Amino acid sequence: EIKPKKMNSFIAIYNQSGIACASDTDNTIYRLSKEEPVAIAICPYSPIPWECIITQYLRKGEPEHHKTLEEYARDFETFFQQFHADKAWNKLGINELNLIFLGYGQDEIYPSVCDIQIEVDEETEKMKLGEIGIKQINLSRDENAGYNWNGNFERLASILFGATKQVKDFATEKQFDLFHAYKQRVIEKFKGTQYEEYVNKCLSKYPEEIAVPKPVTKATTKAFERAYEGISTFSIEELVSTAETLVNANVRLLHLKEGGKGLLGHTREIAVLTRAEGFTWIKHSLFAI
Repeated sequence: EIKPKKMNSFIAIYNQSGIACASDTDNTIYRLSKEEPVAIAICPYSPIPWECIITQYLRKGEPEHHKTLEEYARDFETFFQQFHADKAWNKLGINELNLIFLGYGQDEIYPSVCDIQIEVDEETEKMKLGEIGIKQINLSRDENAGYNWNGNFERLASILFGATKQVKDFATEKQFDLFHAYKQRVIEKFKGTQYEEYVNKCLSKYPEEIAVPKPVTKATTKAFERAYEGISTFSIEELVSTAETLVNANVRLLHLKEGGKGLLGHTREIAVLTRAEGFTWIKHSLFAI
C-alpha cells in the first residue's frame, strides 16, 4: 500500500448560515470560481498531483455556472478524467483519494457538500469516480447542519463520532460473534426436522453484514444528532472558531502521540463560504493572512 509521508487535518463545519473549513496544511483548500462560492478540499500529501490539476482547471477560465454544487463537481470530474493516472493509486488510502466540494449552486439557498472518492480505471488508465459516486449533502433537504473531514481524526473520534474506531471494531466483532452463535443454535434446533430447509432459507436472507451493524451504529447516530443540533445554532464566527479549535486540538494530540518530537503544527488555512459574501479567506499562510 502506498502511503503519504504525512496526513493533513482538514474539517468543514456547516449550517444554514454557511461553511467554515480549516486545515493544518497549506494547499488544502482551493477556490474554484471567482464569481460563485465554490471550493474544493484535497489531501496535499497525496501522490495524485491535485495542485497541478486544479491549477490547470483554473487556467481555462471561469467555470460555467451551475444550478447545484453536484454539477460543479461533475464539471471538475470531466476535466480530471483527461489526465493519465497511475494504477498504483488504487492502493492509496481513503484520505488520499478523497475530494470534498463545498459551496452553493446558483439555485441553492443553503450550502451543500459533495464528498467524492476517486479510483483509477486500469483499462483506460484514467481517473474516475469510485463506486459510491458523488454523495451530496444539501442542508435544505437532508440536515440542518453537519461536518466533513479528511485526515486522521481518531484522537477526536469520541467527540466527533461518538466512539473511537477501536471501540466500534470491538463492538462489531462481539456482535458478529453473538449473531453467529444465535444463528448456529437455530440451525441445530431445526436440523433433521421438516422445518430445516425453511429455517435455513429464512436465515440466508439475513447475512451478518446486514444484521450486525445496526446495534453498533445506533450508539454513534445519537452523537451525530446532538452535534448537528448544536452546530445548527452557530453563527459564522462560531463555525470558524470551532473548525480552527478542532484542527488545532487534533494536531496537538497527534503531536503528543508521536512523543512531542518536531515542531508543533497549527491551523494554516481557514476559509468561509456564504451565500451573501461568497468565498472569503480568514487565514492563509501564503497570503500572509
